[in-house]
Formats: sequence, structure tokens, C-alpha cells
Amino acid sequence: MNIYNMRLLLLGCCALLFALSQTAQAQSCTRGEPLEHNFDSGAKWSLCWSVDEGAGLTVHHVAYQAPNQPLRTVLRSASVAQVLIHYDADTQPSHLLPSPGLGGNNVKAFQASDCGDGELLQNTQGQQICKRQQDLNNLTRVRNTQSIRRNELSLHSWSIINDQSLQQLWRFSEDGEITPTLIIGGIVNRYTRDARYGIKVNENNLYAASASINASWRLAFAIDATSNNDLVSEIEFPAVNTDVVKRPMQKTAITTETHRIHSPENFRGWLISDADVSAGNDNVTKIGYYLDPQSSGFNFNSANRQWPNYTVSFTNEKPCEQFASNNAQAQPECANSLDSFVNNEPLQSPVLWVNSTHRYTPSREDYPAMRTMTASIKIIPFDWSPYTTFSPEPEQ
Repeated sequence: MNIYNMRLLLLGCCALLFALSQTAQAQSCTRGEPLEHNFDSGAKWSLCWSVDEGAGLTVHHVAYQAPNQPLRTVLRSASVAQVLIHYDADTQPSHLLPSPGLGGNNVKAFQASDCGDGELLQNTQGQQICKRQQDLNNLTRVRNTQSIRRNELSLHSWSIINDQSLQQLWRFSEDGEITPTLIIGGIVNRYTRDARYGIKVNENNLYAASASINASWRLAFAIDATSNNDLVSEIEFPAVNTDVVKRPMQKTAITTETHRIHSPENFRGWLISDADVSAGNDNVTKIGYYLDPQSSGFNFNSANRQWPNYTVSFTNEKPCEQFASNNAQAQPECANSLDSFVNNEPLQSPVLWVNSTHRYTPSREDYPAMRTMTASIKIIPFDWSPYTTFSPEPEQ
């Protein structure tokens, strides 16, 4: 064997070992159940899922593989961090996590009909979730092109707390996008006699109470299997005073634990990228994920708590910090909320706590059912590939 062939063999062995190590790391389910899903395009999601007593359906060791690309870890763990329901007639909101919680006895079993054409998955504790694949290619059919093809893997769980129904969805798109979603419905169970705080539902001056609802998610990133070298940046596109059409991009590094709020006028968003791995060979453009707060249409105003007033909070990864508030209920030796977690420490292993606030207004037409409310956030792959992932690789 000549030196050239030996080099090729060594390179091939190194590539195989790297791929195996990435796959092993993505699938190392020390807790929970492993799941892999392959799309026809060659895209792939690999993750572990479990049902936490407080947070309900939780995913961890989440990895994505674009077509013709290596499998790369995205998230170390991700879960719902809190659900606040503040009725207008009350002075304080109610907290659903960690108690009564979205897991434990509050998780309801799916019937086969509930999952439709999906697949029921069950863990060792007998708890069930539903796995589905949805075809999102309506535009592809019209334009007859494969470059924008898009299917979606989704995981569903269902919890009942009192008369309220809460569905958790974790949606993983073929193109690498992740969309955590919470759907709240059920039966109206909160009333008032004050017309300022609700909608009249009968002739006895009984009013179904209105509320503000805040859903929060905890996203612990580990892009390309490492978290201590992930970088966080705030991206803005402010208008130029002399020419409002021009919007140059401004990028500001976030290096300490902090709270931030969205800015629609500046199209503000946040980028989490890997310090080492680039999309191409120039070692400049870093792969990452972009948080676009496009659904942040409302603010949750709290006089006693600061964290719900913000769109996103950045902290270091600490096993002690799992819930945005009432955290000490689950771990008495730990700090109680994000107001204590965020203390300007240097940001090294970033965790994002993302809020999505919505306004619930009862409807007499829907009564006694609650009008369904959907809260979601979206994180988008950023420079994951030097070319369109669903097109052939360009010739060198």
C-alpha cells in the first residue's frame, strides 16, 4: 500500500469515527426513550424523550442531520419552564409548574383515534405520546420544485389540570427548524361578577373571566455537541434615518447573563452559534440557530416578578435551575426563579428562557368551552450548510 492510499484509509477511518461519535452522543439516552426519524431527502432527527413530573414532555440530546451533512447536536435539553395564568380579577397569577405539573397523573393516555395516522409511543412508566409526520409541501406542489420541500416530525403529549387541557407539541422540520408549541383549552372554570374582568355568559350577570397567559420554555443549547464554546449574539436591523428602506444588520455579542425584550421596529432576534464549526471551509460563518420572536405580540406585566416582562433570558447551564419560577418547590436548596438565576455571570454554557404571552378572552359562543389558545416559539437553523441543503452540492 502506497502512502497516498494509506492517507485515504486514515482519513476514512477518522471520518467514520467522528460520525460514530456524533451519532453515539446524539443517541446516548441516559434517561428517557431514544427516537430517530429519517426523511426521504436524507434529513434526520435523533433525540431522546421523557415525561418529567413537572415539565411534562421533555426532549434532550437533540441532533439534526441535513442532507449530505454530518449529524450534529443542537440541544442538550429542552422543556416547558413555566405556564402562568393571570386572571384579570386576581392580583397574582397561578403557576402550573412544577406543581400541579404537566406530568405524573396529569398526563392522559392517548386513544388510537387521538393519534390519527401517527404512531403511539410508550415509555417504561406506561406514559404515552403521539409521533406524527406532516406533509408541509403545499407550495412545492404548486411550483413543482424539490428545493423547498418540507415535512415535519411532531411529538404530542396531553395533560389535564383541573378543567384545563394542555397539549405539548415539539415540532421538528425537515429543514432543521424547531417549533415548541403549547395549546391550552378545556372548560371555563373561572368566573367573576365584575363586568370589567370578563364576558357575560348568562342572564344572571355571571362573567367568564379574561386572563393573560404566559408560556415559557427552557432551551439548553450544545451546538455540535459542545456548550461551553457556544456564542450568543443579538441581531438587529435598524432603519437608517436618511433612508428608511435601508436596514443594515447590527450584531452585538451577549457575554453575561441578562434579560432582553423584543423590538419589532428593529426586527430584533438572537443567534446562538458554535465558535469552532463553520458552514463552509472559510472558518468565518459559524453554524447556529436563530430565535425569531415573531409571535411576541403581547407583554406579560408583573409587578412582583421581573422575568415574565422579558422576551428572553440568558443564563449559564445549571442542573439546579429547571423552572422559571417556583423552582425551589422541586429543589428546595436552589434559587426560586429567573429573577435570581440572572446575576451577570459570564455566559459560558448558554440556556435560553423564552416567553410567549397571549391574551385569553372568553366567548359566549364557545361557552362553556374555553376558546383554544396556541403559544409557540420558533428557532431556525442559521448557516447550517454552505449551500441549499435540499439541492445537490455545487461542483468544486
